[in-house]
Amino acid sequence: IQKLVASDREAGDAFGWSVAMSGTTAIVAAPREDPDSVSDAGVAYIFTKNGNTWTETQKITSSDLESDDQFGASVAISGNTAIVGAYGEDIVTSTDFIGRDAGAAYIFVRSSDTWSEIQKLTASHRQGYDEFGKSVAISEDGTTAIVGADRDDQGFISATGAAYIFVRSSDGDTWTETQKLTASDPEENDRFGMCVA
Repeated sequence: IQKLVASDREAGDAFGWSVAMSGTTAIVAAPREDPDSVSDAGVAYIFTKNGNTWTETQKITSSDLESDDQFGASVAISGNTAIVGAYGEDIVTSTDFIGRDAGAAYIFVRSSDTWSEIQKLTASHRQGYDEFGKSVAISEDGTTAIVGADRDDQGFISATGAAYIFVRSSDGDTWTETQKLTASDPEENDRFGMCVA
């Protein structure tokens, strides 16, 4: 019924890399788009259905975008809440660059037809190259999220993978990590958490 494209599409943006839909709202990511000329920082586009027509209503990105974050490598949406993974996000302090591709995920909430970032999620055991945010999912009621970190290590076993559970507070304002999930029989390069639901 319709072909969707970004209003500002350019070669190499990878629009459509990840998509999700909830009712009359869709989110389509372009993790290699260059917002504000920041290479491969990534963006996501919100489309809303009116009748039989889908229209782009907003372009979102992270509040702390950096080169190669790949925001939008994974997306999920439920009602008025969306989560966007950025597995290339780095750990950077005010003085040091200490962890490439540690990853992050961002929670967005819709209010009066405007989507706003309310929280940045990171893993409690955050390390470089974990790629937290490679996959994301959110429950139908929008209160629980799961974020995969497929290159997380267990001890000296590399890239066994993990997934993290986050739960939204009763007031809806805060997401808190409640558990880190790992396989009972981890082996090197299992990449547990490559996909989640």
